[in-house]
Amino acid sequence: RLQLITNAIVELAPLSGKATIMNKALFYYDFHVVGGVGFATVKGAGSIEDSSGFSPMFGAGARVFFLPGIALTMDFRDYLVSMVEAGSAVELNKSASYVNNFTLMFGVDFMLPFDLPDAAAKRP
Repeated sequence: RLQLITNAIVELAPLSGKATIMNKALFYYDFHVVGGVGFATVKGAGSIEDSSGFSPMFGAGARVFFLPGIALTMDFRDYLVSMVEAGSAVELNKSASYVNNFTLMFGVDFMLPFDLPDAAAKRP
């Protein structure tokens, strides 16, 4: 059973833009990809021992900005965790292998500072 996952990620937003709803409400959006590395701990059961180790992660997502610096976000991620699948260690005397752990997350992002200075205005 998966107990804990910690990770550090890098995020890249290759596609972003703005849109309107019925020519009234303007909002910005982006689509992003994420990747990272982390550490996972797995609690064993029965004859399977507890373990911990390296855990890579990758995924993709989208954000919609309704206010400057505040966005609704949706991410789909795959955390790869090295673990023995239930039953396989006892039945087949199998060692640990990487197992996919898919997540779908919804949330609110707060990005600071809210108001970034315009780089073009600073050029001579």
